[in-house]
Amino acid sequence: MAESPREEIYHIEDHVFVKRYAAGGVVFLRDGRELSLEEWNRELNLVQPMRLLEEHSNPLVRLKEKHRRRAFTGMMRFPAGAVAADVGCEGGHLAEIVAPKCAKLYCIDIDAGILRQARERLAGAANIEFLQSDVRKINLPDDALDVCVAAEVLEHLPRPEEGLAELVRVTKPGGRIYLSVPNEVLVQALKRTAARAGMKKSLGRLSGGLAVGHVQVFSKKKLRRLCEGRVKLETLKYSAPFFLNVFAEGRPVK
Repeated sequence: MAESPREEIYHIEDHVFVKRYAAGGVVFLRDGRELSLEEWNRELNLVQPMRLLEEHSNPLVRLKEKHRRRAFTGMMRFPAGAVAADVGCEGGHLAEIVAPKCAKLYCIDIDAGILRQARERLAGAANIEFLQSDVRKINLPDDALDVCVAAEVLEHLPRPEEGLAELVRVTKPGGRIYLSVPNEVLVQALKRTAARAGMKKSLGRLSGGLAVGHVQVFSKKKLRRLCEGRVKLETLKYSAPFFLNVFAEGRPVK
């Protein structure tokens, strides 16, 4: 008898979100209706947007998120006149830090609604262009970028190698690719510890298990394997002092 597909079920507000893992990949459902990856992201951004972290009632969650952005952008280097992209830009929080370092910055997201929020946040920046685009098929020509940034994106993809291949395609030979993914093993361990200590409420609206939008469980080792043959890594590290994210910097392999 064939094994039943594994499911992760999340009750958010009045809706039920389901990730069903089958042999062909991941099936996304909301209230029983199957969704495309674009629809799934759009629905989740309405109820679980990334800004939940910066607005969280737990000061440790807010501190961790603030530090992640500063530490990740702090490791980035931009050549003079750099053309860059923030792929999966969400509400424009990273782009706000990065834009002054670029001659041109593309803010790219699959969700048109969240991209409008980024446009509002970054309204005063004349060097930014906003593109609605799937990371698996970025609406940019080959070798368009000096710097390509993808923060907390690859863990959302059923096949992260597809997204990484696109980041490589749009980055010039000799350009730089910056990646950030959650250190999910440690994140899950901390959530379990909080639950055992009776502190589950400290997570607020965040999931007590794997985050609703995540379908990959990354470690430093897994990110290194993903980059093999695609990105020549120069830096691969945990984000001190919390170690809840993995940061990578490398050159595209053309």
